[in-house]
Amino acid sequence: RQAFVDDGLPADRVQEVYNGFDPAAFAERRTPSEARAALGLPERPTVVYTGRIAPQKSTDLLLDAAAKTPEAQWVLAGASDTEEARPYVERARAMPNVTCTGYLTGPKLVQALQAGDMLVVPPSAAPLKQFGTTVLPIKLFTYLAAHRAIIAGDLPDARELLGHERNSLLVRPDDPSALAAAVHRLVAEPALRDALAAAAAETSQALTWPARAERILSFIERRTGTR
Repeated sequence: RQAFVDDGLPADRVQEVYNGFDPAAFAERRTPSEARAALGLPERPTVVYTGRIAPQKSTDLLLDAAAKTPEAQWVLAGASDTEEARPYVERARAMPNVTCTGYLTGPKLVQALQAGDMLVVPPSAAPLKQFGTTVLPIKLFTYLAAHRAIIAGDLPDARELLGHERNSLLVRPDDPSALAAAVHRLVAEPALRDALAAAAAETSQALTWPARAERILSFIERRTGTR
């Protein structure tokens, strides 16, 4: 929004309207243990990432952090049979605490999110440095919908919806040790994990696709006087 205003559009004609998630997809609630059992995952503290496995998604950062957190199981839910994914999948096979599920969608993807005690957005500043501005990834909205603790980078885009120690832990970007420290902390502090998950659930309530549609309609009504 600010980029458009800076380019000269009147501020009252531009409104930020966040993406969202389908609440029906998350109607069935599962504990992490129940979701892990459904997916055949081991019963241990679990970190989940969903999305592309690729250099642009800082997969190496996730694997570096996984190597530093042997007490946690890491699950990478993304296509593992692509050329860009191959080197990361091969590295993951040699790591006893990393599982690559392959591409998931629909109920299986929801189960993967619910299997996590914590969900991670790769904390990298590279896209912001390269493009100057970024958009919040769709995965952030589904992470919030999953009602789990979230770990993300302490970056301007993430801070629009996430607050450190409020509904997430925000860590120094591009630092595997910082990401690992957040995982260590959430494994050791289940009460904090539960508090962050509850706050994420509260944040998600205003971020459904129907709520987004309502905000768009309200903006049109304010601008035109008709709905």
